[in-house]
Amino acid sequence: MGDGTLEISGGNIENNKSTQYGGAINIVGGTINITGGDIHSNIATIDGGGAYLGGGTLNISGGSLNNNSAKNGGGIYLGSGDLKLSNGKVESNSSTNGAGIYVSNGNITIEGGEVYSNKATANGGAIYLGGGSYNMSNGSIKENKAVAPRPSFRRSFPEPFR
Repeated sequence: MGDGTLEISGGNIENNKSTQYGGAINIVGGTINITGGDIHSNIATIDGGGAYLGGGTLNISGGSLNNNSAKNGGGIYLGSGDLKLSNGKVESNSSTNGAGIYVSNGNITIEGGEVYSNKATANGGAIYLGGGSYNMSNGSIKENKAVAPRPSFRRSFPEPFR
């Protein structure tokens, strides 16, 4: 999607596959508002099984992104732009890094909702924060798993903070 606005308020986006980015949704500009519906069982070979955000804005105030998979960001990959989770669920997604949400750059705000039961084979079962900003004022992050030492949240910090 380029410039413009897409509203998703119900229905299912399921069983899609991308050989690169965004198994279900690929955003490079504009705004997507998800207020309901289910984005599930989608696959991206590289980044963003459920959604890939390379610019623009993704607002999630309802619905769920679940059972999606990718190398990075099984649920959502944020390369740049703004992601706001104020309700809804990012759950049961899988990836190597950032099974729920992978943030390469951009801004993520969590004001509600759930990041739940995601599984990474390396870092960041819930969220992998490689760059950008992260702000959480409400919501829950629980029961996520990763093989690396920081299963729920991963941020690349310089020594001695590791």
